[in-house]
Amino acid sequence: MQGLKKKKRNRRREVSTWLGPPDGVVKLNSDGAIRQGEGIAATGGVARDMDGFRSAWCRVYHGIKDPLIIEALAMRDALVEALKQNFDKVVAETDCSELVRLWVERSNSRAVISPIISEIGELCANFTSFELVQVRRTTNSVAHECARFACAHGAPADWMDESPSFLSYSLLADCNSDYPVNIPPG
Repeated sequence: MQGLKKKKRNRRREVSTWLGPPDGVVKLNSDGAIRQGEGIAATGGVARDMDGFRSAWCRVYHGIKDPLIIEALAMRDALVEALKQNFDKVVAETDCSELVRLWVERSNSRAVISPIISEIGELCANFTSFELVQVRRTTNSVAHECARFACAHGAPADWMDESPSFLSYSLLADCNSDYPVNIPPG
């Protein structure tokens, strides 16, 4: 074993920023949050396109304690919002690798979220194009902030065209410098 030296690896830290979609495509980010002690769970999401912020939302659920269930509901809620806003081409992003895996293997799944996965399949059939993608947690922070907002306030909310002030920092930190954020003055 003599003569073997551990090589120091030059590890680059990857920069994790949210990348805007191409023209004509809307990116949806969704996430869930749970307050175990209070029995409150919430979903949150944000829709952005090439021109910037389109909308954000959050929904509250009671009695859900399973993180995978709330992540699946977050994706379902995001697709419901996309349909309400008549989005046509959608890329849906989540930081839940298990949800993406179950989506890919959905025909053979007996997972507890199978009914939600089926509903997601029915919803995405309404889009001209749909893709479900796993992203790093750091690039999903805006959706997470929306879910946390709902957990803290215990009420659903919707924001159209202008982002709420509590998302300002996350939107700026999340995006590359060329991406329009649409933060209201004040």
